[in-house]
Amino acid sequence: IPGTLVRLVDMPKMDRSELYLSLSSEAERFKAFDDCEALVDFHAIGPTPNQPNQQRLVFTAIRKDTLAQYQRALQLAKLKADAIDIEELNVLRAMAGTGVLDSLFEQIGQDAYWGSLFVDCDRVRFLVFQGTELVELRETQMSSEALMAAGPDSIVTDDLLEEVRRTMQAAATPPVVWLTHHLPPILVQI
Repeated sequence: IPGTLVRLVDMPKMDRSELYLSLSSEAERFKAFDDCEALVDFHAIGPTPNQPNQQRLVFTAIRKDTLAQYQRALQLAKLKADAIDIEELNVLRAMAGTGVLDSLFEQIGQDAYWGSLFVDCDRVRFLVFQGTELVELRETQMSSEALMAAGPDSIVTDDLLEEVRRTMQAAATPPVVWLTHHLPPILVQI
C-alpha cells in the first residue's frame, strides 16, 4: 500500500521501543496525521557518516484509520493477508528477489549510482542508491492525474525534472540509470 510518510532520517542510537515511540511522535507532527494515530516502521540502513552515535533509518508511517480501511477491504474480499507493506519498499525487494537488481549491477557496476521514481496517487518519491545502499530519499507532492496529462513543454514536466536534478545532487556522480514505477511513458522518455 502507499505510505503516508516515507523518509530517510538520522536518529541517535537507541533501542527499538524507544525508536518506535520517537518516530511515532515525529510522524504525528505532520498534517497528514491530524486527529489520527501514526503506525510506523523502520529499517536501519547503517551508521550516519562521521557520527558514530547516530544511525540512518528508512522510516515509514501510515494513518491507523487508512490501514484499517485496507484491512476491512481484504476482509470483505475474504483474503487473508500475511503482510501489508509499503509499495516502494516492496517493489525494491521484488527487484532484488527476482534478480532484476543483480542484472542491473552487471550492466552498471556494483558501486554505481542509480535512482528510482515511484509515482503514488498524490506524490512522487525519488530514491538514489549507490549499489544496494540508499543514499537519498525525497518526495514531492504531484498528482498522478497531472503527471498523466503532462507533455514535453508542461510546467509539471519542468517541476519533475527539477526535482530529479535536486535528488541527483545527493550522489557523488549522477545516477547511471533511473528505474520508474507508474511514471507515464511520455515522462519516461523525457
